[in-house]
Amino acid sequence: MNAPRHAPNPLDERALLKILLLGVLALGLCGLGVAWLLASHPGPPSPPRSALERQAPQVPPPRLEADPRGAGAQRLAASERRLHGLGWVDRAAGIAHIPLEDAQRLLLQRGWPQAEAADDR
Repeated sequence: MNAPRHAPNPLDERALLKILLLGVLALGLCGLGVAWLLASHPGPPSPPRSALERQAPQVPPPRLEADPRGAGAQRLAASERRLHGLGWVDRAAGIAHIPLEDAQRLLLQRGWPQAEAADDR
């Protein structure tokens, strides 16, 4: 009653190792072949470049403000003058801008403008 208690291993480890090594060797040879092909056959020649393409691009220097706080204050002051002043937007069409407070007071006095009647279509 010397029967083995487990199934025998039908796998031959040496044959498996030989197959694995041959596969790695084949992959390495393929890689070397591809590298040789790429190195020995240069790509297509590049087309000739025009005179404009040969020139180095001239990038203009950044235009920095000498006094950014002062420039911002000037823009803010101009916006405030327009907001609280009178002036023409389009004189030919008769469109003007008026101070915000005056516009609010006129809106309260006259009411919201009504749309044209639908019969005019």
